[in-house]
Amino acid sequence: MREAGFIRRRRLFLTACLAFVVALPLVAAIRVSALTSASSPSITEFALPGAGAAPVGITAGPDGSMWFTDVKNGKVGRITAAGGINEFAAPQHPPAVDQSGGDITSGPDRNLWSTEFRTPNIARITVGGAITEFAVPQAPESITPGGDGNLWFTEELASKIGRITTSGALTEYPLVAGSYPDQPVKGPDGNVWYTEQGVDKIGRITPAGAITEFAIPTAQAGPAIITMGPDGNLWFTEQDADKIGRITQAGAVVEFRVPTAQSGPYGISAGPDGSLWFVELAADKIGQITTSGAVTEYPIPTPNSGPINIAAGPGRTLWFTESQTGKIGRITL
Repeated sequence: MREAGFIRRRRLFLTACLAFVVALPLVAAIRVSALTSASSPSITEFALPGAGAAPVGITAGPDGSMWFTDVKNGKVGRITAAGGINEFAAPQHPPAVDQSGGDITSGPDRNLWSTEFRTPNIARITVGGAITEFAVPQAPESITPGGDGNLWFTEELASKIGRITTSGALTEYPLVAGSYPDQPVKGPDGNVWYTEQGVDKIGRITPAGAITEFAIPTAQAGPAIITMGPDGNLWFTEQDADKIGRITQAGAVVEFRVPTAQSGPYGISAGPDGSLWFVELAADKIGQITTSGAVTEYPIPTPNSGPINIAAGPGRTLWFTESQTGKIGRITL
């Protein structure tokens, strides 16, 4: 049986980088050009306060800031465009020992919503930092707003898709055992799409709960994160095959190879330039792929950073989490 996604993520961390924490002042920021070309993006890194920070999830908030989770300290936080950081402790979320759970998204109610893998809870966070937690039957992994005004989440170990209303009412939809669903996203068709890491498939669920699955051509691909692209298709990462996949709304899949071997592509997001941007968890790089499949890679300044998720921010920026060095990175295009 395939490993659950969070187990594979931890294995990638241990084989790709040293398990240490770099202590840096809160105000520390390092700005470097990713390449020497004047047209290349620049990367700025911001260190989180406190020891042992491990940021994982990140999303654009309704207040113009980026919001993130710090799973090892049981916190959610926000970072402004200038790098100002505030953190809020989740009442029932204990510090974690790995990077499981800890996703965050903006909800239809202008609140932030986050998964707490170990409690297990789903948390609702106001932009003022007030946190309300809702218990769920199984450990939630990832979460997204749907097209129906609700939030949809994955219960990876239980192989279920869940739906939660903004008032906290829950519904669950079972999948095939061992499918390990992850990272749902609202598609251009109004349905929710997600990856099935255990069976190498992409799944689609309608607001009414009807499920369709599409096979990925590459075996043992390890599909991880999926996002909506600017071309009306869905794009996803294959962390075990070093590929980026594109799937149409009809289910046709095309795959593109990432140049760096054993790079572990993971988080992916549409960028403001019409490309898709992704992180390479095991190679400490940021990748850019055009809708025609051309890939460019940029090194992250800090080694052994463990980049895991990425999201578009205000203006021409993308933001990503460095789970091994306790930093938030900003890419300026």
